[in-house]
Amino acid sequence: MLQSGNNSSSLFSTLIKMFGIILIVFTLYIVIMYSIGSNPFDKKVYGFLDPAPINSGTTSSAPASTITAATNTANSLAPATSSAVVEKFEDTPSITTGPISLQNVQPLTIKQAAFLGPLPEGHFDTEVGAIQALRAGFRSFIFQIDYLDKKRDENYFSEPGVPTLLYRGDNGELISQNSADIKAVAESIANSAFRPEIPKNTDPVLIYLHILRSPSITRDPDGYKAFLTKIAIALNPLAPNHLGMTPLGTFNRQKQEEILLNSPLKAFEGQVIIFCNADTSIFRNTKQQINPSDDLDFWVNARVYLYKKEDSIGITTAAPAATVPFAVVLYLDDILDLSSEKEDAFAMEAKNHFVIAMPRQLSNPRVNVLNLALNKLSVNMIGLDIFSDKINNVKELVKEYDNLNFRPKPVGLRNSANN
Repeated sequence: MLQSGNNSSSLFSTLIKMFGIILIVFTLYIVIMYSIGSNPFDKKVYGFLDPAPINSGTTSSAPASTITAATNTANSLAPATSSAVVEKFEDTPSITTGPISLQNVQPLTIKQAAFLGPLPEGHFDTEVGAIQALRAGFRSFIFQIDYLDKKRDENYFSEPGVPTLLYRGDNGELISQNSADIKAVAESIANSAFRPEIPKNTDPVLIYLHILRSPSITRDPDGYKAFLTKIAIALNPLAPNHLGMTPLGTFNRQKQEEILLNSPLKAFEGQVIIFCNADTSIFRNTKQQINPSDDLDFWVNARVYLYKKEDSIGITTAAPAATVPFAVVLYLDDILDLSSEKEDAFAMEAKNHFVIAMPRQLSNPRVNVLNLALNKLSVNMIGLDIFSDKINNVKELVKEYDNLNFRPKPVGLRNSANN
């Protein structure tokens, strides 16, 4: 009996030691996983794919020379927190450490997401384009969304009538040698933007859905709604970081546009903020129950209206008489030859909006033009093509933003109600 008791005690002691070893190993595993930026307890929303590595080896649709040039550009522009850089941004603190509001910043913005150029033709690469832009310090992207009228080589282009990213000239001529799948670009941003190896990775990401063409909302409302639904579905990879319910309120369906633009940018760390120029109210005005992931109105945080109601800019419309347009779009060229008095008047009015100025498609704005728009006219967003232009010119343009991904507006151009 005594021997049996000793054996039982020894067995119990051994089990306790084994449990202790397992607990120590498990604890070390958790600590290591968190230290490399991975949460082992994360639940994937909507069954999304696990994030791919930054260099996943995905087959590229762009020529190797184009990808090499894009990589060199990203290396040359990359902020100091990035590895493998040639020439760095100033190692400035993230703008989200201060109280500056979204309405009072000027984000470095990519003119067309995933487009690598080089112009006058050029290619899209849905992985390399977004990742290299993020590595270069850009956290704001324009998605110029269009569709094809006729079938083209299916190895390079989407089907006709499907919303996709295309690159067209100022006259509407298609110049890109392929199209880019919106979902693939969204996935690339979702998988990369908030990783620890990306500079300023806690800062928000801005996406402006600039829809150039769609079925008519009046003549073909069902076709219009179906077109927008496809865009919404393509955005699903962004769902885990999409700006929705927060302590400041719920930002879906453009419910809190004023709070969105007037709150400190720091309040939106780790979030994807979506602007759009489409009328998405068609999703609200239906009795049919719609999955939020298929509902573009649910995705859009801020509606973009025409600055001048007589303009024709994609499918953008003027704001109804009783609606205050918090975000507006215009052509950059239209504000370049104003008199001093009109410049001052424009800048004073621009303080009350988030102003998006669309530049020419085949070239970047000159440095003096960018200086005028940012420092005198109070423009917020101007898209740049960092992959087609000469790298020295791109560097000069980036300097106009003080080498910041979210540059504060000059003090005199800020909306003083929210810094």
